[in-house]
Amino acid sequence: MCPDSKNSLGLYYGKQASIDNLPKIVICVGNICKGVPRYLLCIGFLRRFILAQTLFHEIGHHIQYSVHGIKKHDGERHAKQFTQKMLMRFGNREFFIIKIILYPIILLSRIIRRFRGSVLKAKNA
Repeated sequence: MCPDSKNSLGLYYGKQASIDNLPKIVICVGNICKGVPRYLLCIGFLRRFILAQTLFHEIGHHIQYSVHGIKKHDGERHAKQFTQKMLMRFGNREFFIIKIILYPIILLSRIIRRFRGSVLKAKNA
């Protein structure tokens, strides 16, 4: 259970909000997994993707407050943009192996379809 909110997926505490004056990110795994079917959580890269969304969002808030000095009213927009950028990088890395495996299969299926199409055209002509 998250300390400050029953519905939060994650929380960012800046230096001023923490006891030891160090910024902290809290990920509320129970809240994140509430609406996700259990069988999807068994798939490793999906589980990492679901958790990464919240983690990247909270890191976006950390960058907003500590590095860029972005105004508070722009905070959610900045965190959302940062999340999207990081998820693209994360997805490229996570799905790289899948792409390597699937690309030859997709290429082969396209060749077979073209070959079948040309054979059918030759029979009809």
